[in-house]
Amino acid sequence: PFGSIWKDKKLGKHFVWKDVTQLYSKIPRQDPAKWCIEQKPERGQLAAQYCCYNNESMLITRGSGAGTPRLVSSLSGLFQYHEMLDLQPWIDCNGDWTKYHAIRPPNIGLNCPQYPDEEEYKLQRQYAQNY
Repeated sequence: PFGSIWKDKKLGKHFVWKDVTQLYSKIPRQDPAKWCIEQKPERGQLAAQYCCYNNESMLITRGSGAGTPRLVSSLSGLFQYHEMLDLQPWIDCNGDWTKYHAIRPPNIGLNCPQYPDEEEYKLQRQYAQNY
């Protein structure tokens, strides 16, 4: 959904989301994400939410494919700061999402169902820590 406007019923606000799957396709990572979207920052803000989905369009809420809040959105026009504050920490963690999520956890404040299930999540943790 490139440039889609979605209404958040819980917050009663509209948000613009853009498909950013191709933008991050060259970053080395091992995850089940097939497509990702990023919220366009609201006027006067730089931060945004980043969400990823699997083949069945299920939101990945934890584990290796879970999106995280962005300190500086890639859509803000300040990509060099996005690289420094959002991408470089991921690179510094050598793609180990367990380390990255310890400092930048996924935002699941809207109580979305957990995905992947516990068994897959444990396998992902084990794989990441032995990578």
